[in-house]
Amino acid sequence: MKKISTLPDLSLLKLNIEPTTATLWDVLARPDTKNSKDPDCHRHGPQTDIDDPTNCAQEGYLMCRNDIPVFPGRAGTARSKLGTPLTVLTPDGPRTLGALTPRTEATADFRMKRFEQTNEVWVNAYFNNLCFQGYDTIIDDNGKEKTVDRGILYWKFKKSMIEWTDWYYLDKEEAPDRRATKEEKEAYALAKAAGKVPLNRGLLFVRYFGSEAEKKAVDMPYAGVFGGEYLYITLVCATGTKGYGEKLMQMAHSLAGELGITTVVLATLPDPNTSGFYLMKMGYKFASRLGGYIDVSEWIVPNPDPKKQGQMMFVPEMDVTDDLETMLRDAVQERVEDDEGREVRNKRHVEEQAEDDNAESLQPAEKYTRRDAPAVLPRIPWSLSALITRLTMGYL
Repeated sequence: MKKISTLPDLSLLKLNIEPTTATLWDVLARPDTKNSKDPDCHRHGPQTDIDDPTNCAQEGYLMCRNDIPVFPGRAGTARSKLGTPLTVLTPDGPRTLGALTPRTEATADFRMKRFEQTNEVWVNAYFNNLCFQGYDTIIDDNGKEKTVDRGILYWKFKKSMIEWTDWYYLDKEEAPDRRATKEEKEAYALAKAAGKVPLNRGLLFVRYFGSEAEKKAVDMPYAGVFGGEYLYITLVCATGTKGYGEKLMQMAHSLAGELGITTVVLATLPDPNTSGFYLMKMGYKFASRLGGYIDVSEWIVPNPDPKKQGQMMFVPEMDVTDDLETMLRDAVQERVEDDEGREVRNKRHVEEQAEDDNAESLQPAEKYTRRDAPAVLPRIPWSLSALITRLTMGYL
């Protein structure tokens, strides 16, 4: 197998931007760029609830980081550790990732049943809320707009998700039981206040890719920077604690180091906050399926906010053929309007739920039937990293 260390030093690909190509997403969707996770798509368009293999936004745009530090003596050990739970060090202390039975030893149904036997209660209680991102407007099968929850629903995608997973981490809170000593309970309370114990804040699912044949079998990239072993981020969701999404990504990097793997791959959906998080903070780069990194520096510009003078921002929606001042203003305004619209929709749901609660307090319980109101959680810009073959929503 070709090791990452032996790969050629591929320089950034400088894209020839055509006047008709406006945004970075339009450029990445071009057939000659080949950046999408879906090898057969050829355009960027609005996301819908219809499976459209021509639309690259449905499965996202590839990002890669191949400088993950490897722990001594771990190189070449990843395949032998499939099926084995692994403990990695994190800023909050050691954490153990669960392992699914290797695909060569079990059917998809068996792997699914084993996962649910261990995690069914936690998954039913927390999964959907962790992967919830607010509300969005999409186009249905009849071409009409409708409001839907943004996020991954466990019951809908669990089979494909488990098929695309080798190791996983669920941030399960495990408080001391009633037999714990006073000292143990006090120590737990202090650790909980400091955020040093699992608190049901997030989840992480990853898959191992080793051989070229394994990658080709599911249309994953296999050349250039993708030529060696890599971990693929199937799904990462987090909420409730600022910075916990970053900790989950650091956990994925620690897992890669423990497995002797220097490369981690993900597919970001066209959300500027999410892709910007990976690009500007986590060290990932956009990469062509052909194996080279893609230069996106033309979409990294000075932040126009006077309070953030000197900082750079990633604005993939702007038209690089326009005047800089104009495109910055338009792109920033578009993002502001999108966030404001989302806040208005979420506020409306909160108000409706408050009205229900008030009505319930004024009327006898036996005469009042509360209508369902969806839970409203804060928008999580980094909550989804990628999804699974044909398992795309539109959130990262």
